[in-house]
Amino acid sequence: MNNSFENHIADNMEEIRTLQKGLVNEMLQPDVLRFTEQPLSVSIKFPVLEWEANKVGNIHGGIIAAIADMTAGVLARYCAGENFAPTASLDIKYVRPAKVGDVLVATARLVHAGRRIIQQTVDIVNMETGKTVATGAVMHLSADTDKEHRAEE
Repeated sequence: MNNSFENHIADNMEEIRTLQKGLVNEMLQPDVLRFTEQPLSVSIKFPVLEWEANKVGNIHGGIIAAIADMTAGVLARYCAGENFAPTASLDIKYVRPAKVGDVLVATARLVHAGRRIIQQTVDIVNMETGKTVATGAVMHLSADTDKEHRAEE
């Protein structure tokens, strides 16, 4: 973890805006609200957009999962350092719907960062009402991609 957490978050958001242009993470229009280093956490807000809706006008559950995964991924990538941090497990509990026009705030909190496993919790709330939309637990791997490639040879 040679980079400051603040710089890491700024780099992540810049990568999403530029290198991931037109991909789902950029299309979610994330905007960092706050973060803390002790304990390690990040809160990102997301507008609920028309393209994210199901047939009744509520946000699709898969979009909620993507929001949780992306938010937790910011912490995982920081903890993994130079390693790749793919998602290994994502468990979402849906509590109540959100509709197009709402703004959601996803907060990821680090539970544990080991040598190979990074565990986080995520809470997603409606910014206007403060009510919980979903909660989750996310596990990422810290994978040394160079070492993994050498093992395949």
